[in-house]
Amino acid sequence: MLRRVAAILTLVLSFTAGANSIAYADSPPKFNPPKSYYLSLGDSLGFGYQQAVFNAELPNGVPAAAFDHGYTDVFAAQLNAIRPGIEAVNLSCPGETARTMMAGGCPYSAAGFPLHISYAGAQLDAAVAFLHAHRGQISPITLAIGNNDAIAVFRACAFNAACITAALPQLTADLQARLASILDTLRTAAPDAEIIVLRSYNPFAVIAPESDDAVGYISAKLADTVASHRARSADAFTPFNLAPPQPATLCALTAFCTPLRDIHPTDAGYAVIADAFFVASDYLRLTR
Repeated sequence: MLRRVAAILTLVLSFTAGANSIAYADSPPKFNPPKSYYLSLGDSLGFGYQQAVFNAELPNGVPAAAFDHGYTDVFAAQLNAIRPGIEAVNLSCPGETARTMMAGGCPYSAAGFPLHISYAGAQLDAAVAFLHAHRGQISPITLAIGNNDAIAVFRACAFNAACITAALPQLTADLQARLASILDTLRTAAPDAEIIVLRSYNPFAVIAPESDDAVGYISAKLADTVASHRARSADAFTPFNLAPPQPATLCALTAFCTPLRDIHPTDAGYAVIADAFFVASDYLRLTR
């Protein structure tokens, strides 16, 4: 595992060292080692969703336990190696947007499918309640949010570059404002927790390579928001979309190139994202 983490660290730093050193220069995150609980928040990526698993489990009501190969599970295993007994608490909701995370209305549970942990109301409220109930016992917190907001715009534009470009400023401003509010809330409730936000990959680059430009623009803006809240960014975009050869790498790490056209990661892809979180956490220092 450490060799794989070291490899992804080299790849990520080769593309992003300059940008990250600037982003974190004014407000570097404080190192917060793992504690009793690891809290995973966000959308289908945090949940560990895969369309093939959903289809196979549909006759059984699609139990959440079937989705046990996501990055939350892999990262939790990595954390257990350095903090034995840490408990993963996964509140992630497939289909969640930044807006629904704050306002409530998880699309997946609203459709009748179970989450890893059920709760009423907004995911952010459930997270704050858990943080308050276990004050000082939670670190790290991972967050994957904003993907569905961007996907909705991409699809509404039918991946037309001019349409996406015109929509980007408002989309990005809305995402920045909502992400800032989410991080403000989490940081207030958990001042001593490591918060790591996913910089997501772009599955649509397989059919629209130019869409990487839009994703890069959004990511750069959101990275500023993350850094200003003493949080860290876990870069999945670099190993998924920039690592050669392309699109073969993207096709291997997602199921988008299969007949299902599933935008979600394969098991290998989720493992790469877990490694990105591990690298961003700086927990590698605890293994030496």
